[in-house]
Amino acid sequence: MFRLPPILSLLLMGLFFSVWLGGCASSRPAPSLQYSIQPEPLRGGPPRPLAISPADRGSDLIADEIRVRPEALANYHDLPSSMTQIYDTPPRELSLRQVVEETLAHNRQIRIQSYTLRLAEYQIPVSKSIYDLLATATLAYTRTQTQTEAAATTDSFTATTSSARASSGQIGLSQLLPTGAVLSAAYGAVDSADVYAEQASLALTQPLLRGLGWAVTNAPIRIAQWQRVAGAADLQTQIENQLITTLSAYWDLIGAIENYKVQVVSYAAALDLLRINQEKFNAELMPLVDVLQAVAAADARHDQIIQAREVIRNDEDALKRLLFLQADRPLWSAQIRPTQPFAWRDVRLGEAETIAQALGRRSELRSLRGRLKQTEIGLRVARNNILPRLDFMGQAFFIGSGASLRAGEPDVEVPLNNYSLGLQFSFPLQNRAARYGARQAASRRAQSAELLQDERDQVTQEVRLALRDVAATRQSIDATSAAVVSQRENLDNARQRFDVGLETTYFILQYQQNLATAQSNHLQAVIDHNKAAIRLERARGTLLETYGIQIDDPELDPARDDDPTPWRRYE
Repeated sequence: MFRLPPILSLLLMGLFFSVWLGGCASSRPAPSLQYSIQPEPLRGGPPRPLAISPADRGSDLIADEIRVRPEALANYHDLPSSMTQIYDTPPRELSLRQVVEETLAHNRQIRIQSYTLRLAEYQIPVSKSIYDLLATATLAYTRTQTQTEAAATTDSFTATTSSARASSGQIGLSQLLPTGAVLSAAYGAVDSADVYAEQASLALTQPLLRGLGWAVTNAPIRIAQWQRVAGAADLQTQIENQLITTLSAYWDLIGAIENYKVQVVSYAAALDLLRINQEKFNAELMPLVDVLQAVAAADARHDQIIQAREVIRNDEDALKRLLFLQADRPLWSAQIRPTQPFAWRDVRLGEAETIAQALGRRSELRSLRGRLKQTEIGLRVARNNILPRLDFMGQAFFIGSGASLRAGEPDVEVPLNNYSLGLQFSFPLQNRAARYGARQAASRRAQSAELLQDERDQVTQEVRLALRDVAATRQSIDATSAAVVSQRENLDNARQRFDVGLETTYFILQYQQNLATAQSNHLQAVIDHNKAAIRLERARGTLLETYGIQIDDPELDPARDDDPTPWRRYE
């Protein structure tokens, strides 16, 4: 019976152990987008900006004193329902939290980008396949015939034919090691008519220059891991971009509804003036032209209500499209009533602190840093490829039976232990592929560094513009609010003069229109400020946290961006 030498047994055990050492443990399954939303930030008005310091928390400001309330008008219930009712059917309420949930769950662009992340996730175990244990097996049967000629006489020859049969089999294992070495072991046996022999072998090929070391061997794995980091950052970017678009569309719908109320109030004021003028005309206290002016104004404002209603329906459809609502879902055919209060929040952030925060948190920068790491790994491998190929080769043979005769003689075991050691050198004289490949890798690394710096500059500029936009819209709120108060006072004074016959219908209508325009400008300023605040949160990289969104994935959590080696979590 053939027995493996102790040294070969230990080496075979080491070969199997290297499967685990080489990182062949199963990787995490591909992620699906899982998230949770905290309800506190989305209660009441727009969410508070994520504070850089405890002093930067802002305050709630709701413009109740200039809020448009058509139902408070004296003649509101006298208006036709077609003018006062925004919805033709009972609407479906849609909260700010539902907008966020629907965007994350059904937005098509987010789903498309999530597949890109899944592909990057699958690439990690694909790259680890370099450490897959390779098993081989061969089985052969051989039959050979030989012909021998012998001289029977001086003038003739005779030929004899002989045949031999042999069967052989071999199994082997081969394993790549983190050092770049390839360790292989094989066991085989040959059985023929005269001889039965068993042989075990162990071979090792270790690069000494090109291909040497953990960094070069594991380069595909590390590149895949950093690619996954970049893919996660790209998914976060897509989520934030789609959230900005959806949240802006939600506020546009709120603004369209508020503008509809303004037009209803303006129309009611025109009808009230028409009633007064009609009474004065009937009492022969006013000429017909004033009545006709009031009629024309009422008709024009009636048309403005129709247009405002159309804007609401168009904004509803735009929001539904962004939420990826299908025809079989309740919200698809329903009209939408936002439950978010019409309000705004004061945002006061320092420029230097906000820029520093953005540079540390923006997902685009995290993605480019991951790609820069990939190019650095590729550059290291490319420089290693310039080196000559010098490999150490060692092989040991353990032969269990040298001659086991089958002619009635007892078996004769002759254990044989053989080994060989050597070096193999190869080097292309021009070596152009390796040399220029290294130059390409260096250029890619330099390009990635420039892209990262360019993105940092863009982020800085984007933060500065966002801060200015927030400040400008904040000032616009104050200016338009003052304009509403001023135009209301002008209208009240004009109405008093009109009652005593010191003002004409034309100017009353003009003052009414000025008030409606001021109210529309004010509500648009509020909407613009809220949308500017959303863009600011996106610019500083805090949009998800501000809206209470927690993505249940370590690479989609910006708080983990400080980890210097996030790829180690996948080893």
